[in-house]
Amino acid sequence: MAHIMIMNIVVACLLFGVVSSTEPLAWNNSTGYPVENEKFELFHISQIEHNYNMSLHACLERDEKRIKILAQVLIGEPNIPLINTTVEQGEMLGTLEYIVRIGVGTPPAYQFLAIDTGSDLPWIQCQPCSKCYYQVNPIYDPKKSSTYEEISCESTKFQLLGKQHSCKDHQCRYNVGYGDGSSSKGVIALENFTFGNAIISNIAFGCGHKNKGHFLNFGGILGLGRGDLSFTGQLRGSTGGIFSYCLGAQHRDGCESEKEQYMKVPIPDQVFQLSSAGKGGVAIDTGTVISRFPKAAYDVFRDTFIAQTKHLPKAKGISLLDTCYNLTTMPSAVLPNVSLHFTGGPILILTNNNVLIKVEGSDIFCLAFAPTSDDFSILGNIVQQKIQITIDLRSGRIGFGPETCASGAQHGALDSQ
Repeated sequence: MAHIMIMNIVVACLLFGVVSSTEPLAWNNSTGYPVENEKFELFHISQIEHNYNMSLHACLERDEKRIKILAQVLIGEPNIPLINTTVEQGEMLGTLEYIVRIGVGTPPAYQFLAIDTGSDLPWIQCQPCSKCYYQVNPIYDPKKSSTYEEISCESTKFQLLGKQHSCKDHQCRYNVGYGDGSSSKGVIALENFTFGNAIISNIAFGCGHKNKGHFLNFGGILGLGRGDLSFTGQLRGSTGGIFSYCLGAQHRDGCESEKEQYMKVPIPDQVFQLSSAGKGGVAIDTGTVISRFPKAAYDVFRDTFIAQTKHLPKAKGISLLDTCYNLTTMPSAVLPNVSLHFTGGPILILTNNNVLIKVEGSDIFCLAFAPTSDDFSILGNIVQQKIQITIDLRSGRIGFGPETCASGAQHGALDSQ
């Protein structure tokens, strides 16, 4: 086994703000008041769908489509529907891979929902379902719940929906269409959501009676975005708008990190800076797999990484991933750590599980970063694995803490604070 002495690569990033992580809190039974130590376990989609076999090529193709839609929103493109614009782009591609098990209704009908920090309004498939895609659990039936209540067209939540809503037969209806042909249509209602022993009352959600698309067998979306109708947005009164999550790692295959010395990547700070016009900046998205930097920054970062791994056997690039290694003969190869330095001093140290993605059925690993032609950067879910990420929606700040994921490579946790 060859051990390569390498430097830790430092990338300076500018973000909208940072907060220090705190002890997790959650909600008491239907009171809305926070209590300590309530955690909601996250799963990787492969744990509920045993036939899950999306190839890396397919994953990258969907990931790239998602980035294009996110770019339209982040750079302020016109003609993007206003109903939870982040919903429009959040779950349309099936790249969402982390799910949470929740109970919907009374008695609770348990559903697997994909978490998405790029989405707002939670929605699930509902009976009667005139057109639905396959999901692992039985589809939720509102007629079997004593706490289901449709909201009126005069309600405040109805007004928050923006342009993509309608009022018919005194029902508040939503109609979400996606660029790849996926869609969800139904009514907006209130319902109890159950996480473990915590019951959260009167959550507004989309009860979808017509749904189709690439949703990978889960029952819907749990939006964790910044909008007022996201799951976290609806709980600002009891949580202060603060929540945290930790994504479990998807692989732990033979790569080790070794600390030697630090070398800062020569990328100007303004590359990551958010301008007064809202251009640039860094977004964190659980639905994106591969992280993106503007091309000028990516090229410098990639070249620095290659310079520190020049003794590793190279492999042909795959799709948008242009830096790959064949580690068949080096199962315990030592690779560089990468650390991201944010405004105000916080440092996010990435392990090799955060930096590399493995090609299925091989010992080929690729740098889990890619360039974008736009000015913004995105930190995808590979970078976020096994790191507690705390988000303060009210102040627009984010923090990083030590790993708090559940035991097991693919488990994670979602906490309120």
